[in-house]
Amino acid sequence: MNRNVLVGIGVAALVVGGAAVALWPDEPDPPSPAVSGPVDADHSLDVVEHGWTILEEAGSALSLAVVVANPSDLIARTTIVEMTPVDVDGDPVTEPVDIVVDTVPAQARMAGAVVIPSGHVGDVVDVTVKVGATAQWWSDAGDLAPKEELALSGPVDFRDTYDGLSNLEFTLTREQDRTWVDYDAVAVFRDGDGQVVGGCKHPFNIVGNRALTRILDCPVPEVADRDQTEVFADVVADSQGE
Repeated sequence: MNRNVLVGIGVAALVVGGAAVALWPDEPDPPSPAVSGPVDADHSLDVVEHGWTILEEAGSALSLAVVVANPSDLIARTTIVEMTPVDVDGDPVTEPVDIVVDTVPAQARMAGAVVIPSGHVGDVVDVTVKVGATAQWWSDAGDLAPKEELALSGPVDFRDTYDGLSNLEFTLTREQDRTWVDYDAVAVFRDGDGQVVGGCKHPFNIVGNRALTRILDCPVPEVADRDQTEVFADVVADSQGE
């Protein structure tokens, strides 16, 4: 069998059975498709809003809420925000309250909220806020649910129940139909001046593009302007991608 080797600059062609097959011996293999994952980074979240209200209808309780922003191009996963109620002297009234914000997409905002019982709420005059370190920063290759942030579709419907509690009902939508993802729905309440006055949250999940969502047994502060309620959908950090 006649074999000839044709050599060019950095390229070889092997003639086999009359057909020339080009070879690029120095060409690297094509890169694998990019996927999201943790990377080394030194970023932090910014607190853009926070607020609180004493809930007299719910007994001795405090409603706390915080809104954080992620100025980086990475996804922040699992950040603890420490909120501490203090008295007129600046001394803590309760132990610091840890609010977990699971997932903040790049260049986006997210919220956390909690209602805590306290026997000394009457002494509270302010709440201090401290953002802890973020456990992981993730690159965004488009294969994580945070890529499609859920959007509120339509109004938030308040259904008052008992003892100053309400069930909040609303619809959230997203662009892509993904597999099952767990979220926390976080409602942030504001007064007539737009100041945050507390919030609450409730877990839910979504399959498809739409989810009818409820936050159950939520104490809504009397000072809240219900028309200014903002809803966030926080992807639970261990529900996807880890």
